[in-house]
Amino acid sequence: MIIQFDKFAQNLVESTSFLLGGRIVNIMDKDGCIIASTETHRIGTIHHGAVKVMATGQEVCIYPDEVQMYPGAKEGINMPIIVNNETIGVVGVFGNPDENRDIANLLKAYTETYISQLTYFSTQEIKDDIRAELLRFLIYGETKGQLSISHLADMIGWNENPPYVCIVMSLKMNENRVLRNINLRNLLRRLQGLNLVNSFQDLYGIIDEKLVILKGNLSQYSKPEFSKHLMNLTERIFGIKPTIAVSGTYKELAHLSVAYKGVSIIAEGSSAGIHYMDSVEGMKEYCFQYICRNPIVEEYSKKMCLTLKRNVDKKMFSEYIRTIKAYCESPDNLHKTANKLSIHKNTLAYRLNKIYDILNMNNLGNIYRITLLRIMLIANNFTEST
Repeated sequence: MIIQFDKFAQNLVESTSFLLGGRIVNIMDKDGCIIASTETHRIGTIHHGAVKVMATGQEVCIYPDEVQMYPGAKEGINMPIIVNNETIGVVGVFGNPDENRDIANLLKAYTETYISQLTYFSTQEIKDDIRAELLRFLIYGETKGQLSISHLADMIGWNENPPYVCIVMSLKMNENRVLRNINLRNLLRRLQGLNLVNSFQDLYGIIDEKLVILKGNLSQYSKPEFSKHLMNLTERIFGIKPTIAVSGTYKELAHLSVAYKGVSIIAEGSSAGIHYMDSVEGMKEYCFQYICRNPIVEEYSKKMCLTLKRNVDKKMFSEYIRTIKAYCESPDNLHKTANKLSIHKNTLAYRLNKIYDILNMNNLGNIYRITLLRIMLIANNFTEST
């Protein structure tokens, strides 16, 4: 058994006793020891009726005139709890055995089903944790852990199946870390249920508060298909568009550490949508996000953000940030940007010139202005999230 009786048995006997009209219910372990009971003073004592059940594998009925034959027991019927063809304990119901047989059978079936389901989900959680641990070994380049990697792979039945693609997804949600991880775990369950991830050829887990998937045997053609499935499913469940970063395709696991670092940076700092690192746009996004991680660049971007905020009122600051976002998305097409903002092209030009003036960018070329404005947006996003 994966789980221990005493971790859930007391809750089980109390809930079933309530459903059975308050009858006395006991659960005993393999040694016949009462580990849960509606009569809590009996917990820890030996129930010799249960001892006989474990020895014979058969139910034991105890009638009033037989109670003295079974120290620690009372009148009642005791049945084996059988899960996966193994007798793992005993469940007992107080009362006349002949009158309570149907109730005891119902309780036995309920208990076995409950334990089977609990064991299954507990096993799944353990396997998921092992799978995530193996993924950590690989993405962080733990070369000293080769024996551990092999052992962990055997435990979950994972087979190396190149080529590999590393996919990282980030959700920009205003929630605490625990809730975010729970939501991401639920998403993983949905991916498993829809067979979008395969436990024998894929590795997946929650790493650094992001969903990380190492897809095995994923062709170049099927990368966009899987990424779109992941995007659509996430939007349906959470109601927001995630940021998904997809690495290039690799034949060797040794490349995974570098691939993860790249897509992790993109997923953490880029806008919502799908970003392919082996594309021109994806590499441009990676280079930009990488630069923004430099402490000096980060400090300067925060300074720009504060300068703009101090020189305009709160409402205008929000409008300027919205304008900068739209402009950075289409810097070569002012008409498109103006339409996106529902303003006239001249109004857009006026706003941008005002921003350049406040931030002392008048003497810079467009490419440098756009770069600095994008850096400032990252600083503003950081400020809003803290």
